[in-house]
Amino acid sequence: MTAGLTTYTQGVSTLAAGNSAIGTGLAAIQQNLPTLTAGTTQLTAGTTALQTGTIQLLKGSATLASSLTTGVQKLSILHTTTRNADALAAPIHEVTSDVAKIPNNGTGMAPFAIAIGLYVGGIALGTMYEGFLPHRKPRWALTWWASKASVVALVGVLQTVLLDWSLTSATHLHVADQGLFFLVLLLGSWLFLSLIFCLRLLLGGFGTWLVSIVLVLQLAGAGGLYPTYLVNAFARSLNTWLPMTYLINALRSLISTHQSLTLDLWVITGLIIGFNLLMIGRFQIGLHQSVLAVIEDEAD
Repeated sequence: MTAGLTTYTQGVSTLAAGNSAIGTGLAAIQQNLPTLTAGTTQLTAGTTALQTGTIQLLKGSATLASSLTTGVQKLSILHTTTRNADALAAPIHEVTSDVAKIPNNGTGMAPFAIAIGLYVGGIALGTMYEGFLPHRKPRWALTWWASKASVVALVGVLQTVLLDWSLTSATHLHVADQGLFFLVLLLGSWLFLSLIFCLRLLLGGFGTWLVSIVLVLQLAGAGGLYPTYLVNAFARSLNTWLPMTYLINALRSLISTHQSLTLDLWVITGLIIGFNLLMIGRFQIGLHQSVLAVIEDEAD
């Protein structure tokens, strides 16, 4: 390509020189036209036309000469070195760098697998433990909630201890901060337990069915199994609304990416508080309903 460009530049320069010679010849013809006209008695009109055409040729030749000169000047500033040829042949060089080194697929999939394990553990407890009916008649909604939440929270702690030991000691999963990793596991456990019991308390049998639907949605849209830009638009639209999204992000930050997880922790904590406030509200409604039932029995 560079050799052809050099040849082209030389050809343009030669053309410009030839055009200058043509212009010189045309000028000589124009200078001799008066002599030709004085020595000729016929065809006067033809001579005039020839003179007019010659003038037009001179103008065109001057324009062409100017354009060729400009072209030669522009071509002369082009650098036909090997370096420039390489730049034209490969103008873009891809440079890739890893945000974090992940030794194997198991480490990369760990955040998703941990989140699924915590959610399934929450389903198991929600199936076995009665989260609403009290052992004795409560006087306050808050104490009613506390009697149930204390059991659920204790199971969440035990689940976290077992999971943390199995991950860090048995499988030797490397994390950036052991203490923070335990906290994220604990918050994740409480998050899913709160979500599952909240759905069951508020919606009954439909809530139990909805727990499984939420799990399926989180499998597709939480960004643990596939990156969000590889899933369909519906799953991408759900991403920010799924609790598992924030747990996976926090776990991934501790295991591999080492990015900030402050926002994820705040969202998880806020969801835990919100779900438990809803449960306290449900206990308050249940307490009010029990009082009404007592009043009706006394009236009867």
